[in-house]
Amino acid sequence: MLILRDMSGGPRIIDPGPRTGEKDCLLLFQKTHLLSPTDVLDTLKRDYVLDVDLRKEDGRERLYAIYKGKIAGVLMPKLIVRLKECIESGVEYNAIVLEKSGGRCMVEIRPKAAK
Repeated sequence: MLILRDMSGGPRIIDPGPRTGEKDCLLLFQKTHLLSPTDVLDTLKRDYVLDVDLRKEDGRERLYAIYKGKIAGVLMPKLIVRLKECIESGVEYNAIVLEKSGGRCMVEIRPKAAK
């Protein structure tokens, strides 16, 4: 199941069948945990906006959350393959901090707002 948002902001559930391109990437939202060291998590607060960056290190591609130019942690969304495809096609994403509890941090990955 893939949850997209329609133009009014409401959720729309669709089958993740054939992809139709960049438009789907612009509607892709995904909640996931931010895997991060405790000292970095201590600096983050609800509603902080992090950049999402795809980087290859040690022969592996990973999605990173970037805060103030520094790696804040690793993102492991269920739709990681689709997000990588979208990023490689030029779509940029943010990760918005939704909640923090102890050593856990939940974020929502969403397309960057149009400028």
